[in-house]
Amino acid sequence: MTRCWGWVFAWIAIEYGARALAHAAERAAPHGSGDVAAEFRKIVDACAAWIERAAREEPCTACDAPLRAEFLREWRALAGQSEAAGRRLWLQVGDIVFAACQTCASHGRPEVIPPIYRDALARHNGASLDFPHQLLGHGQKVQWAPIGYDQHVLLLQLLGDAGLGWHPGGSCAVQFWVDPAAAARAEFDHVEMTVECD
Repeated sequence: MTRCWGWVFAWIAIEYGARALAHAAERAAPHGSGDVAAEFRKIVDACAAWIERAAREEPCTACDAPLRAEFLREWRALAGQSEAAGRRLWLQVGDIVFAACQTCASHGRPEVIPPIYRDALARHNGASLDFPHQLLGHGQKVQWAPIGYDQHVLLLQLLGDAGLGWHPGGSCAVQFWVDPAAAARAEFDHVEMTVECD
């Protein structure tokens, strides 16, 4: 756990934090019934309430101090319940923060991210908060895929991105291609994927 509460800066951080806590509780919960299993179900249910609450809000909206305090108070209490049951939850707050920062940046809301995280994110992404992933259009040429698939339609392109956990700042692309006739018939069972890095 962390004493710093600045990581709960937007509703998306609350959602990701609640999801991480629920997932950790599900992994740590004993199978079957009993008091300990019931305690872990309570943790998961409490997290589900926060996830539901976050779903009603704009994800990249900043959180005020009372909301941050309320969430962290419950977060710590829930984590404490698992430790009282003899099972420590392994939570990587840094991963939660990073994912929330990437989400806000990719939704055009970098101003919501606290400066300390925004600066770290910019350094990690090569001083850019632009995310050149795309749907449809012309694929970026990293090696030869756009040439080899010039008779296909690009469905999706994902470029190297720290938010995806691979090759940040590098020239890498995962591209999904489909035959135009199949796309016109909405038949996507023969989509082909290429992965290229220079």
